Amino acid sequence: GAPLSLETCPQYLWLCDEDYGRVGTAMKVFPPIRTAGDRDALVEGLSQGTIGIVATDHAPHTDEEKAATLDEAPAGSPGVQTLYASCLELAHRLGDVWRAPRWVSEAPAVLAGLQESKGTIAVGFDADIVIVDPSRLTLVRPEIMRSRQHHSALNGLDFGFSVHEVYLRGMLIARDGKTVGRASGRLVRPARS
Repeated sequence: GAPLSLETCPQYLWLCDEDYGRVGTAMKVFPPIRTAGDRDALVEGLSQGTIGIVATDHAPHTDEEKAATLDEAPAGSPGVQTLYASCLELAHRLGDVWRAPRWVSEAPAVLAGLQESKGTIAVGFDADIVIVDPSRLTLVRPEIMRSRQHHSALNGLDFGFSVHEVYLRGMLIARDGKTVGRASGRLVRPARS
């Protein structure tokens, strides 16, 4: 058979259709967020390794666009800023906080054929590193969001971890939610064709 990979997003691991009354159109995404049973099945799939990747599906819109009716509001939510804290919290609840870096770094690097330079901390790899403070909470609120959309699908949730510093190829680019360096991209080619 052909290789198969499965991924999900934090909103599907933390929310269910019952949260719509609290979150509103900020949680309108595609595919739609389903029942608590569906959410629990995704968490179980991640816990058992059937699902190996948690990605953002980062698709922000303006707050004004998302304030429309459910039928008119565009689908999408910001996801980059809350990805790691939400995954660390879930991994902690599942009993192994070290699952989070595998879900968001190691497994995606392998899938993309970048396992020789990305996805782990090792000599010769790009030093793309996130330093986390496990004693500070991430409180998902509009006022902390740096995306063009301040109302995240995860609004109102609290995660027991906070991103302290972000390094890109060994250079500090962010500290405590503020940009401190200049991020610069470069073409990264997969190890396989």
